[in-house]
Amino acid sequence: MATQALMPVEEYLRASFEREPEYRDGILEERPKPEGIDSLLQFFLSYALGRFAITGRLSVCGELRVKLREGRYVLPDLCIYPGRLPAAVPETPALVVVEVLSKDDSMSHVLSKLEEYRLWGVPNIWVVSPAQRAFYVFDAGDLRRTHSFTLPEFGFTLEQDELFRQADNLSPDS
Repeated sequence: MATQALMPVEEYLRASFEREPEYRDGILEERPKPEGIDSLLQFFLSYALGRFAITGRLSVCGELRVKLREGRYVLPDLCIYPGRLPAAVPETPALVVVEVLSKDDSMSHVLSKLEEYRLWGVPNIWVVSPAQRAFYVFDAGDLRRTHSFTLPEFGFTLEQDELFRQADNLSPDS
């Protein structure tokens, strides 16, 4: 059986990576590489939330390293905080975490990560599936399909058809 060398957390936090991995108790976890449509969807979702960022009401961050607990660092596709970003590497739960699925994502790994966000205290966990052209919300351990993402306290609603239509206009597959 092969063994993995453990990396101290201090070394991980100082290291530079071509594509930053996530960190779990000394082990580096490679993240799936996004394809064109995945990146476009992430961009357009960020753009839709951008007007709240401009006014300072939200901080919208792509692939921001966050600390879920001692020894566990992840990089959600999007992280949204009310107001200003609390720290360079936040330890407090985001208002929203978004994962855009890639073709190489394993559903068991994704569900495990979504559960980590829930246990961390994230109140809004959103999943975008390019393959299914669908939105999902993770709540109380369940992944349920929805047609829109909403933040009523900010007057924000984004319909799945709108997001996919924007991405289709620039996708190499269209």
